[in-house]
This record gives sequence, structure tokens and C-alpha cells, in this order.
Amino acid sequence: MNSENRTMFNSPIKEKYLKIDVKNAKGLSNFFKRVYRCDEFGERAVGKDIADFALEEWESLIIALNLRSERSKAQFIGLIRPYVKWYHISRQNKETRYNGAIDKLSSVSIDSSDAFRMKMLGSKQQISEIISEVYDDGSCDVKRSRDELLFLLLFLGIDTTEICVLEKTDLDSRKKELSVKWVASRSNDKTMQVVVNDIEQRTYKVESDIVALWEKCSEATELESANGKGGYNIRELQDTPYLFRNVESANADKIVSTQSLRTIVDRIFNQYKDNTGIELKVSIGNIKISGIFYRMYLEEKEGQEITNEYMASKFNMSFADRNELVAKTRSYMIDYQNWKRAFGHK
Repeated sequence: MNSENRTMFNSPIKEKYLKIDVKNAKGLSNFFKRVYRCDEFGERAVGKDIADFALEEWESLIIALNLRSERSKAQFIGLIRPYVKWYHISRQNKETRYNGAIDKLSSVSIDSSDAFRMKMLGSKQQISEIISEVYDDGSCDVKRSRDELLFLLLFLGIDTTEICVLEKTDLDSRKKELSVKWVASRSNDKTMQVVVNDIEQRTYKVESDIVALWEKCSEATELESANGKGGYNIRELQDTPYLFRNVESANADKIVSTQSLRTIVDRIFNQYKDNTGIELKVSIGNIKISGIFYRMYLEEKEGQEITNEYMASKFNMSFADRNELVAKTRSYMIDYQNWKRAFGHK
């Protein structure tokens, strides 16, 4: 990312305040830079400091930055309100007066689907945006590719146990087909013994983004590893047939653990919160459900009727009769409609 995109609007004023509010300086600095990068509703577009925003401008900005859950909105207001008050009390702009918009913002309902925005994902594009925010300095090319590929495979509906044993040759790049073996059973992550059913497997059609990331991860022999000092060391990856591999060490297992994949997901969301101020609590299970809902939505746009039978097929449900079918799919039918409203899918 170039230096201009990391600039803050009214930089001298904001830097002066950051020296005062030392406790929140890092979070505020990241937020100010993010607002500056917001092309349509940010300070550059509006042409004034955020402290001078009217209520309608605040609302548009919050939606543009995806601060739509009540919790993220409250965190945002608590972070930015002291700056707004200081800006006007110290008369940083002698031509404007405090308009009270920031105080009115807490009582404004931005969206009725707040919870779903926090615990679900709306599209593949959102995954790309999250990864881009986490790796916003262009570093860690292999690690970024691995992390984005993990999210996309989960979004595709593949279990973590199955992702752990994916082999580099399981993807046919020419046909864009991914073969996934059923993992019949697996011991705990300590012993890492896996029983894979090679006879039963399913095939996924994938898009070019997964193919490109897959090839990069397959060919990688080294991985960037945080060194605890704000930088990275280059570590050698194990030479195994698997797509996801541990770095070479005396105690490293030949197959990555499901816990390792969960740790990657948690780290991405934690770093995303640090960089943007947006808290997302999306479990691995909900990443998968989000992907199923997203593909259902695309099919619905093409004319597919979303029936109980269709929903059951998407979640591999079995049922004895109509009553059991309705009972098993009821919550998924409701969640699908809430998911569509939350992410503006009409």
C-alpha cells in the first residue's frame, strides 16, 4: 500500500491529539487512516474533518466501514468521541462549532441484522477484504496465500479434518476440480493419526482464485513466521504431499492439526479487529454455513426455489417424513433469510 493511502486527513491536528490520548493512539491511528482510505464517504470525499461530520454523514460512513453491529458501533463511538470533543473544545477549526452528531449516533439504528454481520460472512469478496486488511503492507506472500486459501476452502464447505489431509495433487487445475476424501475418523491432534476413506470422495468445482492460491501454496518451500519483534523469520516447510504443512522442526507432526487451522482463523479475525476496530466472531462452522448460504443465494437469483427439501440437500440432512424435514430445516430457513437481509442480498 502506498504512503498516500496511509495518510490521515488533517494529519497535523490528528497527530497532535494522538500524543494526548496515548492509551488509544494505536487504535485511533488505524481508524483515522481507514477513514482516509474510504473513497465514497470518508473525509476526502466529504471534504472536512470527521469531527465536523453531520449525523447523516456519520451514518453513511459507519455503513461504508461495515461498523453495523451494535457492539462495533459502540466501540467506535467510544473511541472517536473524545477526539471530536477535543477538536471543538480546543477550537482546531475556528469556523465550526460542535454539532452533537456523535452523541445522537448511539441512538440511531443502523441495521436490524447486527448479530449476523458479526457472526457470519456475506461473500467471497468479504474474505478477500479481510485478508487484505490483515496483510495491508504487502508482506508475507506465502502466509497470506495460505490463510486466504484456508478461508476459501472453509467457505466452500470443507471440514477442517478434511483440509488437514488435502494433498497437493487433489486439485485438477485444468478442470478446476477439487477431490476431497472423506475422513472416516481421526484421533486427537496429539497423535495425528488419520483414517481416510479413499473410496468415498466428493468433487468440488472451484474458481480461478482457488487454483492460483493452491498452486502458490503447493510450490512453496518456505513460510514467513513471526519472530516476536514485529518482523518475520523465514522457516522451511516440511517436504510432505500435503497442501497445508508445518514448518520443519524436530517435534513437528507430518499432518497439521485442526487446532492449528483454528488458530489461523482466530489470528486473522484478531488482527482484523486490531487494524480496523471491527470485531467479527465468525466460527469455522459459520464460515462454512456462510458459504452454503452464499451459493444458495446465487442459485436463487437464477430461479432456484428455496424449499425445505432443497435446504436439507445443502446440509446433507436425512429425514423420515415431511414433519421431520420441516423440523430439521426450520432454523436454517430462518437463518438464511436473516443472512440475506444482513448482507443486503435481495
